[in-house]
Amino acid sequence: MCKHNILWNKISELLDKTELTKAEVARRANISTSLLPAIRNGKVKKPSFELICKLSDAFNVDINYFREES
Repeated sequence: MCKHNILWNKISELLDKTELTKAEVARRANISTSLLPAIRNGKVKKPSFELICKLSDAFNVDINYFREES
């Protein structure tokens, strides 16, 4: 797994599990719809804690879900 795509891989997994659309996740997380493609394309190298909190709330998962596995 490419290091810069770890976050996207986790988001993608949750999108599949929840059947939420990217637009719905963006709305729930109160983020721009362009941010998810930026994450997918590796343009977000160091996501903020706030972003991770928003994503965990949007998907209704514990924030630790987004921790990088060692």
